[in-house]
Amino acid sequence: MEMYSDFRLTHPHTNATHDTSLRRRPTLRAPEPAWRRVTCETTEKARQRFSAYLDALQARPRQDVGGIGYHAYPQAMKVNIVTRAAPRFDAIVKLEELSPGLERVGALAGTPPVVVPPPTKTEAHSNDRLACARFGIGAELTRRLCKLYAVDFECFGYELPEVCRR
Repeated sequence: MEMYSDFRLTHPHTNATHDTSLRRRPTLRAPEPAWRRVTCETTEKARQRFSAYLDALQARPRQDVGGIGYHAYPQAMKVNIVTRAAPRFDAIVKLEELSPGLERVGALAGTPPVVVPPPTKTEAHSNDRLACARFGIGAELTRRLCKLYAVDFECFGYELPEVCRR
């Protein structure tokens, strides 16, 4: 039997509540983003696809980059961004510290410990064998990533790659 944690967060001063859950929710299907239509038959095309993906993430106003794009959007910014298609986040934790991070959030919220559901087969995977993942990122795209994820580097204490410190 799988167990999931449902919990209610209550603001200490206003007593306003917010119910939240770790249950997997169905997502709405948006039209396919333009960057997904770029093929990866060569290293250069794979690099172009990734560049188009970054363009979509950095666009103002923000383009619809699809569910995967929202998933990859800078995590620290999700606390302050509310969209129609995605839930609002009250807290974030580092993936590499998921269980202890959720324990801290639960303790702050005064809730029982959170039980993290195990990943499904589609969630526990690697993309390193995909043609679109083999393009040699290079200095220019690395700098673009550093700019896009600057808030995550800062908030989570990650060290910037060398090429971004120059």
